[in-house]
Amino acid sequence: MHTTTGAFFDLARTVTVHARRTPEVTAVRGYDGTYTFEELDQRADAIAAELIRRGIGAETAVGAHLDRSRDLVAALVGIWRAGAVFVVLDPAHPPTRLAAIAADSGVAAVVSRHAPFLDDRIARIDPATAAASEPIIPTGPQSPESLAYIVYTSGTTGEPKGVGITYGNVANLLDGVRTLAPAEGEDGGNVLAPSFDGWLWSTLIPLMNGRGVVLADPRSGDGNVPLLNGEVSFVTATPSLLAANEPPAPKAGLRTVVSAGEACAPDLAARWAAGRRFINAYGPTETTICATWADSEAGDDPTTIGHPLPNYRVQVLDERLRPVPAGQVGELFVAGAGVGRGYHNRPGATASRFLPDPSGNSERMYRTGDLVRHRADGALEFFGRIDDQLKIRGFRVEPAEIEAAARALPGVRAAAAFAVPGPVGFVLSLAVVPQEEESHEPEGVRDALRAKLPEHLVPSQVMFLDDIPRTVAGKTDQAELVRLSRTAASPAFHARLTTPTQELVAQVWSEALDISVESADADFFELGGHSLIATQVVALLRKRIGLRLTMRQLFANRTVEALAAELDKMGEAQRPGA
Repeated sequence: MHTTTGAFFDLARTVTVHARRTPEVTAVRGYDGTYTFEELDQRADAIAAELIRRGIGAETAVGAHLDRSRDLVAALVGIWRAGAVFVVLDPAHPPTRLAAIAADSGVAAVVSRHAPFLDDRIARIDPATAAASEPIIPTGPQSPESLAYIVYTSGTTGEPKGVGITYGNVANLLDGVRTLAPAEGEDGGNVLAPSFDGWLWSTLIPLMNGRGVVLADPRSGDGNVPLLNGEVSFVTATPSLLAANEPPAPKAGLRTVVSAGEACAPDLAARWAAGRRFINAYGPTETTICATWADSEAGDDPTTIGHPLPNYRVQVLDERLRPVPAGQVGELFVAGAGVGRGYHNRPGATASRFLPDPSGNSERMYRTGDLVRHRADGALEFFGRIDDQLKIRGFRVEPAEIEAAARALPGVRAAAAFAVPGPVGFVLSLAVVPQEEESHEPEGVRDALRAKLPEHLVPSQVMFLDDIPRTVAGKTDQAELVRLSRTAASPAFHARLTTPTQELVAQVWSEALDISVESADADFFELGGHSLIATQVVALLRKRIGLRLTMRQLFANRTVEALAAELDKMGEAQRPGA
């Protein structure tokens, strides 16, 4: 498969090439063990053979319902070796959402150990028992135009929206980012969730260059920390995750850090760029993960989103698709080899966002909805969105999807989702207007939404109002909602802190949440806490109290009083004679 720069990539067979050259080199390391390149090649062959025996190949979707394990990587390679379409079915997401994705993508088979949400007519393939006993030769994709994967993002209609990316798109991306590959003998790290397309980027860049990929342990709240502390030489993380951790010393082994998924603050970029290559990457899912970047190694300013990758072109246009004058803000349009096929089963949405390039070269361009301007040095500066779309911890969040799920709950008349600036990125919040005489609790609403939505779409804060505030133009007043949420997070009544452990917990929460926590009944999530801040809290408490607190314990003990009691109980259990 040739890219626009003439490089040759055969994504279905590259692992085999490395398996023959360096069979004993570790290709994947996860919490469930390792695969050498030879073992990964054999496991991928077995999965591909199972698919081919069932007549599954090009343009046929295959789900991968596996956690962040070595078998998920084997499933990816096996599905691509059969020439089929990779669709992540993240086990961390609610079964109803997974069933909707499986139905929309039309998966013909699912690689999984256990997937009770599936229709009985869909074939199941256990990655551990798949066998290539018959002499079946994997075919790989028939054309660069064949679909390689469909990734589902938050949708404005209230349902997840699938974005289709081709094998040619992926090959051209990998060609454009070859310099990110770790050096021989070094590994890349993957700290991202499988439902985030950055998981593919973090897996493929090392793997396709004959290097190993180390997957963060999903069972541990601090599973990302070793990978950010120098265990690997290359890692990609969201700014929220970087902000929740301290960068290692320049000589620790972490040579390249890529920030992606949301805007990166200048002070955060400066912290992580010291002594290493730092890249601020930008790219919608629709343009194959990354379209532009600011690379410190090339002298770029990492507070910008830099310049387009070699196989991409960008234009800054006005509402009539005319180029804006130099230095003025306009909407960013991306063209070139990375522009995906479009939205799966949504021709209308595809036509509205994937437009003919006005330059007349018969290519398409993607309308990003992002506001930017070209600086004098040619770098792009990001200024925000033209619509209500949010980015929470790197994930695309459409407020309409959360609002639709909230309005469907019994006793809810209206709802508005919004983002509140926090110490580690933005905090997703929800204002709910109950029907008359209906009573709700914040955690009850969160639990009900958690049954429908993935965790990144579940608001950390829920507040109840008589009406949704509106601007004079009749739109939701976001600024007023932010003000009200901050008022709601500071209760008038405080249960006094009565023990040294309560005071320690309140102090750590105050530092991590960047607010004053003075009440024993203060609730971590109602104060704006989320998983990344929780990681920081757990690390700080471990350091200061010397106990192996877990994320699970923090989530189960949401108030200062409850968490302090849990820590006291842990301390008692460790005393001699207990």
